[in-house]
Amino acid sequence: MDWRAEMDGVDPGSEAEDEQDATKTGKTRKPSMQLELFPEAVRGLAFACGGELLITGDASGQVRVWSAKNGILYYTQQKHDGAITSIVTDCGADERDLAASCGADSRCHVWEVRTNLSLFVLSAHTATVWKCVFSPRGGVYLATCSADHTARVWDTRTGRTVTHLRGHEGGVVGVAWSPDIGHSVATCSWDRTARLWNGLSGRCLHVFDGHHDWVTALAFSVDGTSLATCSNDCTVRVWNPMTGKKVGVYQEHKADVNCLAFSGSLLASSSQDRSVRIVDVNAHAVMHCLSGHRDNVPFVGYIGGHHDQAYALGDPSATAVLISCCDDQIIRLWDIHTGDLLESLLGHKAGILAWDATEDAELLATADKSGAVFIWKLNDKKSRRRDSCAIL
Repeated sequence: MDWRAEMDGVDPGSEAEDEQDATKTGKTRKPSMQLELFPEAVRGLAFACGGELLITGDASGQVRVWSAKNGILYYTQQKHDGAITSIVTDCGADERDLAASCGADSRCHVWEVRTNLSLFVLSAHTATVWKCVFSPRGGVYLATCSADHTARVWDTRTGRTVTHLRGHEGGVVGVAWSPDIGHSVATCSWDRTARLWNGLSGRCLHVFDGHHDWVTALAFSVDGTSLATCSNDCTVRVWNPMTGKKVGVYQEHKADVNCLAFSGSLLASSSQDRSVRIVDVNAHAVMHCLSGHRDNVPFVGYIGGHHDQAYALGDPSATAVLISCCDDQIIRLWDIHTGDLLESLLGHKAGILAWDATEDAELLATADKSGAVFIWKLNDKKSRRRDSCAIL
């Protein structure tokens, strides 16, 4: 283990690692429903309207909205002139259910989910828009990042650019809002850096410099006190977003690191080395190595509305669950505190490209490179989602 913390008295030799073989433990589960096979791969996937609807976006630029309960297709629309790269949803400040999609055509669409009313086409970027994300507490703002080396913050009430975040010297591939109320936005780039900005003034607050290759993803802790970045240099770095100082460097992966996710102080990372690692950033200790994946692990995340919500799998005493999506076509669910494999979800015939879960952790949706989209019912409790999301 090599956790290099910028603190005195940290003993890397005291770190613990608990390896679990995903091929030997845990239960298996089949999907509850498969949507019609798509002719193009689906990269955008998001639940909407409290989990009543599922939105998909494919490589042809088409958006489809489905009933998550019975798989009925409500509507299809050509939103983009090329591949859709991301879809996000939010219940807006005025209680409208909003969706945003971005794509290779350098545009971002914002629309009302229930009515399919197009609100804005955001077209100021000049190259592929990789990601879009609504601001916390009402989605008043939308942040986007692009291969044109910039990020932008938009007002979802007017469709106008609030700030144009310029300073990166390579494509910007990740963007995230801080959970605090200060409207801070973090970005990461192929230029080997991450940056923290005031999203409303456009001022760059910090440049996080230290990676030796592309920075591929970033994530804030739930309380906003830590910012993590990962890179093709095989490392994960943790920063203090208030001071801009590096807190530590995690060097256990043996290949490019793809994705990051926080649950409390526990930080998970997935890698092309076929593993997922969980680190406690407060204790500066490597907690678990989740092995058994047989290929690249492009995605890792937590199931539950606020990342700390208990996830049952039929057991009310169960704690938070980590999901890992692998190019070996298997989705795995893990107990983040013990490192135990809980379930392996079987059914995909190609590598996983996208996933999303409802906030109540009842439903999971996944999409793969073949165009297959599955819905999995994870909990058998009766739905407590609202009934008011009829398509008009």
